Amino acid sequence: MVKMWSYFEKMDTIQLTIDENKTEGTVEFREELTIRNVAENAAVLRNALTRFQCLKIRHSEVSLFDISYIQLLLSSEKMARQAKKKIYLDGPQSESFQILLKNSGCMAVPAIRKLLRIGEEERKSDE
Repeated sequence: MVKMWSYFEKMDTIQLTIDENKTEGTVEFREELTIRNVAENAAVLRNALTRFQCLKIRHSEVSLFDISYIQLLLSSEKMARQAKKKIYLDGPQSESFQILLKNSGCMAVPAIRKLLRIGEEERKSDE
């Protein structure tokens, strides 16, 4: 994969990587994922979902999350499902993200479990 572009003023806030056959992309968030930047993050994910058949989302470097990010993930999963595309959370999930999922009760939400499960299956197949 090749880094194609970074988004926002800080060049390393969000990074999009596209695979060589241009059907798979990875959005890597590197800053807080909260209500403060949910609109910008939503635009990035919508754009990526229209471009790719498979989208990986990474947020392993992020330490601050809030419920708006979970809502964004749920709407992105719905958009991907309706378009018959694949979307999943890639890489290890940070402790703060796992705590948010647990405390919000979202770990039981089928769409969240699907995002996590597909990511886990992909990691195992890469090993």
